[in-house]
Amino acid sequence: EMSVSEKQTVEIIKVLYRGADILILDEPTKGLDGFWRDFIAEKILELRAKGKTILTVTHDMELAALISDRCGIFFDGIIASEGTPWEIFAESIFFTTNAVKTSRGIYNKVCTASQLNEICRKNGIREEYK
Repeated sequence: EMSVSEKQTVEIIKVLYRGADILILDEPTKGLDGFWRDFIAEKILELRAKGKTILTVTHDMELAALISDRCGIFFDGIIASEGTPWEIFAESIFFTTNAVKTSRGIYNKVCTASQLNEICRKNGIREEYK
């Protein structure tokens, strides 16, 4: 029998590949671990590269940073801020990614784990950040 998160992943993949030009996803990574979040993000990016428009509502800052061209933070029913993932997550203490929290004050313009890993490799650090 499949777990709840496995069933959710299958359902999201079915939605992603129905062929729609515009997709609206509500919490597509809720309850998923990092592996499945990255898998879903990869599929979303593949569709985005094919010209699909994808609107995602999520509390998953890592996902938002990975897949978004633009982000918006809603607070009390209004858009409190909007911009690129870097503009949204760079200065925020609460609404940010783990990569920003980890690299703040050390590396500039880091928003995702993959960006942090790339900069670390360039600086001779071999451990992977996830």
